[in-house]
Amino acid sequence: MYDGKEIVFMKQLTDRLENGKGVAYLIKFIPTEEKIIRTVAVARSDEHLYILEDGYCLRNGEQRLFPEDYILNPKEHSHAAL
Repeated sequence: MYDGKEIVFMKQLTDRLENGKGVAYLIKFIPTEEKIIRTVAVARSDEHLYILEDGYCLRNGEQRLFPEDYILNPKEHSHAAL
């Protein structure tokens, strides 16, 4: 939440941890006007990312990833996104 507005929306799609599998989430980040959200994480397992809309950008605002792009963050890989 930022200035009283929700900026991160998350929906759990599946949970197969009991079967030794993983959890699937649909996450949408909506930054406030003229702001950028930066995420920093370490993959606890292989992370498969599909860009559905908008994308990622560099610090200067240049777009790096686009809708329909796919990314794999392998287990224990530290990564960040803008």
